[in-house]
Amino acid sequence: MTRRSSDSRPCVFLRVCDRARVLDADGSPVRFPTHKSLALFIYLARAGDAGAARDHLSELFWPGRPDHDARRALRGTLHEMRSAICFSADKIIRQARDRVSLKQAAIATDLDFEKRDCATTAGDFLVGLEIGTPGFDHWCAEERARLRDAALNT
Repeated sequence: MTRRSSDSRPCVFLRVCDRARVLDADGSPVRFPTHKSLALFIYLARAGDAGAARDHLSELFWPGRPDHDARRALRGTLHEMRSAICFSADKIIRQARDRVSLKQAAIATDLDFEKRDCATTAGDFLVGLEIGTPGFDHWCAEERARLRDAALNT
């Protein structure tokens, strides 16, 4: 098991340019058990300290499912996410009754590393991370467009 990161440095490094990848504080890959748990982790990392409402996440990741089923699927996917980052899950994941967020100080990304963007680093945003739900896939497309526009305007 990976040792815990000190409070002075991020617990994980998130690569969102090109193919999504998460590394622990020692640089070892973090393996998420499902594509959806990785997608949820990335979505929450990009959502900021406020995170997202559970209702919103349920609809974004499990559209059209009955509320109870979508909430149960969200709980299961959050469990998968916590299991993947077990070495520092308590330092990263914040769960309240109605919201889920990630502590931004615990996560470094290739977007904020040296203030670079996807256009000047490895490639496009979240290549291949679509999960087949319209809301999340649309969010990925919007993020790609926003980052491309930002790169062209700098």
